[in-house]
Amino acid sequence: MSRLPEDPPRTALITGANRGIGFAIAAAFSARNDMRVLIGARNGADGDAAAQTLNGASRAVCLDLADESRTAADIAAIRAEHGPIDILINNAAVLEPGGFAQPKSAGS
Repeated sequence: MSRLPEDPPRTALITGANRGIGFAIAAAFSARNDMRVLIGARNGADGDAAAQTLNGASRAVCLDLADESRTAADIAAIRAEHGPIDILINNAAVLEPGGFAQPKSAGS
């Protein structure tokens, strides 16, 4: 479905977007110039630095998915400030000691 010029811009939230694959996705979305891109990052300064290298429609948002006690509050704050999220790219990851070669057991 085509978007009309008067349609409001869509909002994309990309987690872990301050570097690597997440940043590349954010850059590609920002280059479209028809959406707001939210750079999800655990560290606000890292997110701000990434957003500043992209166009003016990119904004950093603090989102620490490793801290389950904060996730719901972080999401609520993002929605309150930026409105509904139209596109979500779950790119963030936490690599624990042992990496991929030693997965956690079901009981831990």
